[in-house]
Amino acid sequence: LFALYELRGNTDLDFYYLLWVMSVVWLSDTGGFLFGRIIKGPKLSKWSPNKTISGFFGSIILGQFAFLVLFYCLKNSVIFNFKFFVIQLLMTISSVVGDLFFSFIKRKNNIKDYSNIFPGHGGLLDRADGLIFVVIIAYLLKLINVY
Repeated sequence: LFALYELRGNTDLDFYYLLWVMSVVWLSDTGGFLFGRIIKGPKLSKWSPNKTISGFFGSIILGQFAFLVLFYCLKNSVIFNFKFFVIQLLMTISSVVGDLFFSFIKRKNNIKDYSNIFPGHGGLLDRADGLIFVVIIAYLLKLINVY
C-alpha cells in the first residue's frame, strides 16, 4: 500500500505513471488469459494449472501495449525508447511472477480462494496478485530515478 501511495504522488504526471503501471498489469493478465485459452499448450507451472506457456508469452506481448496509456494521456509528448520497453517487460514478468507466487501460496495451504468476494476467481487477492509485485518494482524504479 505504501508503494502504491508513493507511486500516486501528487502531480498529474504521477497519476499517469500509476495508470501506466496498472495498465501493464491489466494488459498482462488479459494477454495471459486470452493467449492461454485460445492457443493452450504446455502448462507453465504445477502451482497454477490453468497457466500455460502460451499465456505467458501473451502476457509479455499484450503488456507491451501499456505505453499507449502514457502516449494518449500525455498528448504524444512522451518519447518512448528502449528504456520504456525494458521497464514494461520487467513489470510484465513481475506481474506473472506475482500471480504464480500467490498461486503457490494457495496450493501449499490447500486454499482455492482467498475470500468469497469473487467466488471461483481466487478471491479478492487474486485480482491484485500481479499488481502487488509490479507496484513494488515500479516504486523502487521510481525511487532510483529510472523513470
